[in-house]
Amino acid sequence: SPEVSPSSSRRSSNTSLDSQSSKSSKVSPNSTSSSSGVSSISSKVDPEQYDATYGQQDLVNQTQAGNYNYLLQYADVGVLARIVQGLDPEAHEIVGSTDQITKQLNSFKNNIEKNEGSKRLIFIVNIHNGHWVTLAVNHDGKQFNAYYYDSLNGKKLRSTFTKILKKGLGMNESNIRFFNEKTQDDGSNCGIFAVEAASRINQMLNKGISFDDMDTVLLEFKPTANEFKEFRNQLAEILSTDEERSEFTVTDVSQSTSSQCHIL
Repeated sequence: SPEVSPSSSRRSSNTSLDSQSSKSSKVSPNSTSSSSGVSSISSKVDPEQYDATYGQQDLVNQTQAGNYNYLLQYADVGVLARIVQGLDPEAHEIVGSTDQITKQLNSFKNNIEKNEGSKRLIFIVNIHNGHWVTLAVNHDGKQFNAYYYDSLNGKKLRSTFTKILKKGLGMNESNIRFFNEKTQDDGSNCGIFAVEAASRINQMLNKGISFDDMDTVLLEFKPTANEFKEFRNQLAEILSTDEERSEFTVTDVSQSTSSQCHIL
């Protein structure tokens, strides 16, 4: 069957991370747990049964219990971004509000002006507690550039993100790119798409590839339903045996995400 393992070099539980070790993920969400989503890749599940058996739901225990419809929560996205994909916690943020994005963009801009910190900032964003997307910002030495990825190809919120970028970084619309393909065919894998996109964008920037050429790389990740099932099994296996997972912290948690990704 086709390979569906993560795009980073972290392929198994005993593989070392690419980036420097860190015990916490920079997460500023509003979520804790979720009931099962709607997808064609597994039979119906009883969330209450899993809660009673495993406690709070997460990607590991839900996958082990056979719930392949589970919609990723903030903590899941945080550990996948850091442990599996090896994203630098100083250059990526997991957020659930436009206010948090604006705050981080202001800080990012100030650091660029002082020639400090990372030249890129990659957001994995939860929209309306129901859908994960990716927003990447990069400074090429002359200007800011941005790339927005939505696996469901939703267009309603593009103007919102454009306004945030124009206000926060003084960007021109010509420097904001949007992914214009629908790669997701289910209602529960948006979180995995968003994390994978963040990783691939990060790798392409490392290679000096501009946002103009990102589409082709991101289109390569479009697993089938059966491949996603195996993909989740691989991710759960990696996380279940990783000592760092239990040491991750998530802050500012108050609400749960919904049970299904929605086109926005």
